[in-house]
Amino acid sequence: MVLDKKPAVLVELYCFHRSNSPLKAPSKSTAILPFTQSSYPPNDTRVVELERRLAASELSHGNLLNEVVRLRQDLAMQLNRKDRHLTSDATVSRQLAETGLWSNNETLGQLTNQVQLLADQQRSDSGAIASLVNLIKSIENAMLTNQQDIEHKVDLCTAR
Repeated sequence: MVLDKKPAVLVELYCFHRSNSPLKAPSKSTAILPFTQSSYPPNDTRVVELERRLAASELSHGNLLNEVVRLRQDLAMQLNRKDRHLTSDATVSRQLAETGLWSNNETLGQLTNQVQLLADQQRSDSGAIASLVNLIKSIENAMLTNQQDIEHKVDLCTAR
């Protein structure tokens, strides 16, 4: 904002509104209007001194106002950068979580398949064991029958 070296009257202060849009410097219509000297005598030293001090004060206030606007714009840009950074961090975290879930689901599927195979093998082994037990029992029965038959034949031979 450029100020004249003449004294001026501050008509309206720049209002700061909280918004997401970047701030703009106050327009000429809302900032400072030139001061008219019609009501004061031209050679009054007190008035001239007051005008000089008022002009310096307005220049200082204008510079401060510009600095406030610049700082507010910088803050808004930093907040936007931080929001973008947080959004990207959240996206990365979400992708990592999804990858972990897919990996866990895949591992769970593999373990489920292995458990199913082991259960099938156990059923198969149980059937094989049962048939072996039946085979052993039939062999034992055949041996007992053969032993009894042999004993009967021995008894017949000894009786003769």
